[in-house]
Amino acid sequence: MPTYVSHCPSCDTSYDYIRRIADRDQTPECCGAPTIKGLTTPAISAMAFTGHKGFYMPDGKNGGRGSWIESGQDYKKYLRDNNKIPSSEAASEAALQRKNAEVADNKKRREAVIKAVEKLAK
Repeated sequence: MPTYVSHCPSCDTSYDYIRRIADRDQTPECCGAPTIKGLTTPAISAMAFTGHKGFYMPDGKNGGRGSWIESGQDYKKYLRDNNKIPSSEAASEAALQRKNAEVADNKKRREAVIKAVEKLAK
């Protein structure tokens, strides 16, 4: 399946996601609206066609050979580790990223308020 790039103009977030060619016009949603889609080059290795148990993801790791993938679980781990997510998880991933950013902002605000209060108390 091809890997597509999707960009949300509202929050300026980009995602890599996998989608069947038949579903190529369905982009994941982010911020309540469809995202803008692009297409990346296919990640196919010659090892995938030679009858071996796995294949290399051409990502330049391991001395330029790439990451060795032997199972669906390895592939999912590779996608997670390299910030590539299946399209079915794009909306929930975007929500999680927004929530994490909100938590970080709230922590910074809380620390600033504490410093201000301590300064006034002195």
